[in-house]
This record gives sequence, C-alpha cells and structure tokens, in this order.
Amino acid sequence: MNNAALAAGAQVQFTFNNSLVSPTDIVQVIQSGSLAANYNVWALNPAVGSLVIVLKNISAGSLSEAVQISFAIIKGATA
Repeated sequence: MNNAALAAGAQVQFTFNNSLVSPTDIVQVIQSGSLAANYNVWALNPAVGSLVIVLKNISAGSLSEAVQISFAIIKGATA
C-alpha cells in the first residue's frame, strides 16, 4: 500500500485479485513491520479470484507509512 495518511480510527478497503482464491477459502492476512501494533487488518468476501482486504488504524494519531501486508490462502471445501 502507498503511504497516504490514515486518520486515527479510520479504515480503508481494497479489492485484492488472486486467481488462487475461491469462495470456500479462508484467507489470513497480517500487517508486517515495526509498527504492526498500530493496525488491524482482515479479509472479507472471498470470491472466485478476489477478496476484500480492510486495514484500520487503531492508534491515537494519523499514520502515513507504506504498510506491508502478508497473506496465506487456506483452501476450503463445502461438504
């Protein structure tokens, strides 16, 4: 992500495209780096080839840094 300002308590979301994602999958996302305690990050709505990632600033101030997000796709199934 770029280093745009994110106000205290604010959150942003974006669509993440990846051909390996399917609707039954569980996607684990984490924010890495020295200021990881300042953010919450989670994945929503896995679909065929995409999902939504949400990043929230949980600090008391505005932050402007390039956030690095790592992810793992856990393949799921419907029985």
